[in-house]
Amino acid sequence: MTTKSWSRRWLLAACAAGVFLASLALMLRSNAPSPSLVTVVPRPVTPMPVAPAAAPARATPPPPVVQAGVRQDYIVQAESVEVARSAVMHVGGVVTGELSIIRAVGAALDDRELEALRASDIPRLRIFEDAPVQASSSHLPETNYPSEVAASNLHLGGVTGRGVTVAVLDSGVWSNLGPLQTTPYQTPHVLAQYDVIQARLQATYSQTAAWQNYSQNINDLFGHGTHISSIIGSNAVATDGNYQSVAPGSNLVSVRVLDSTGAGRYFD
Repeated sequence: MTTKSWSRRWLLAACAAGVFLASLALMLRSNAPSPSLVTVVPRPVTPMPVAPAAAPARATPPPPVVQAGVRQDYIVQAESVEVARSAVMHVGGVVTGELSIIRAVGAALDDRELEALRASDIPRLRIFEDAPVQASSSHLPETNYPSEVAASNLHLGGVTGRGVTVAVLDSGVWSNLGPLQTTPYQTPHVLAQYDVIQARLQATYSQTAAWQNYSQNINDLFGHGTHISSIIGSNAVATDGNYQSVAPGSNLVSVRVLDSTGAGRYFD
């Protein structure tokens, strides 16, 4: 066999081997498992807590400014008249009078002075508005008062209020005293009269009234004071012989604190 023949055989063998190896590779590739799909599941993202924004600080409103203005009347009470007077004067107020029986003074204060007085650290300090007052009744009912309070039986026993003096703070008594002129014992019923309203309006009244021993008649322009005084001490006698007042033998001191309309002030 010649060299040329062997060459052809080797070439054919090599070609056959190449075809075999290519076929084998294709077979192995078709039999290999295909790769599975992988599903990617996203992980939930937990939000990070965020601190709330701080609320803006509230600005403290400034205290109200109380303007000075027109003064009003008040009654200022404290541990003593001296303490009350000093407190009023310390805030710039005006002392208008004294009420020693209740440890108080009358005071004229504007809004600013009033606020300063209320803010002061004074023991037992109390402030009252000196408000207008009005008589509780505007008519004169006809009533048998002694019978209502069982005074008629006392009268029969001789108890008439003799030796007792009653002060009546009202609208005064009529100048024509009538049944209030004398007691059943022919002594004066009204021992003294004083006009607080006139004293407030006229600076010299108090001194003049004292010189006259408080004997000047002060007319009742409203009627309520005469009504009350008559209930207390009228010496009028009814047709049945009974007194028409509770204490006909008593004495009266009439103090006028209500004007012709029945109005007045607590300080009076």
